[in-house]
Amino acid sequence: KDWTEHLILPNSNKVLFKLDTGAQCNVINEEIANKSSLYITSSPVNHIISYTNDKLPVLGQCSADVITKQNKHHFVKFIVVGNDFPAILGRESCQSLGFIKRIQDVRIASEDSNIF
Repeated sequence: KDWTEHLILPNSNKVLFKLDTGAQCNVINEEIANKSSLYITSSPVNHIISYTNDKLPVLGQCSADVITKQNKHHFVKFIVVGNDFPAILGRESCQSLGFIKRIQDVRIASEDSNIF
């Protein structure tokens, strides 16, 4: 099952985001941007590559103050694509919003001779 989290965007628009630690950017579709009354500006990129290796045309970019279920506010930048694409939170936002945490040190609490 996919890892997902709800965020509240402007206009009290509750959106379910897929958490994608392999994604380099955050993505919303045009319908979500419009429903949230977000101002879409031009983007420095013309397309992005999906996890299925498809080229998706970029319509623009926008930023928004989002609210997590812990009622914390965060400013997030989004790439805007066509309406047939789900909302995605990339790795950097997943970390900064507290949805994932990178563990860099794993210690063995006890050794089991059957495993090692």
